[in-house]
Amino acid sequence: MAPTRHNLTRRALLGAGVGVWLGDRRLRAVPPAAGLPAAAAFLAAPPPPRGGESRRATVAWTRALAVYRRAEARLAALRRQIGALPPEGRAFPASEPLEDRFDDLECARLASLRRLLRLPAPNLPALALKIALTVDDQAWELSGAESFLATLKGDAHRLCHGG
Repeated sequence: MAPTRHNLTRRALLGAGVGVWLGDRRLRAVPPAAGLPAAAAFLAAPPPPRGGESRRATVAWTRALAVYRRAEARLAALRRQIGALPPEGRAFPASEPLEDRFDDLECARLASLRRLLRLPAPNLPALALKIALTVDDQAWELSGAESFLATLKGDAHRLCHGG
């Protein structure tokens, strides 16, 4: 067989990582977080503390996740505001200030996503969330994606080996 027949796609690898983690977790109802899809809100639920986790890494992760959630919420609020406008309010040139604000908020959201993805995942739920966010946002297309994809790979290796 040709060597290429044994290569996994990125999507298959990311999906397998989420599937392994979800198979080990007890499902519980979690209210959706503002601006996050229901699956991401489930994955974002704070996990019970586990031994061996670095408190500093957990705090940094929690803060970065909160910044990302706020950026998502601001963007969702602007989308609702734009959706409530009459058609003439959404047409050019009246829409130009809204488009500039939307661009600013989207840039802030993507910057917070990059920061979050560059942080080491402190535990398996954080790793699963990183994978979900990477897939949902197609983050491999962002500038600087190589650095956080390398971090994602390192997280998977570290957490699979009990670190």
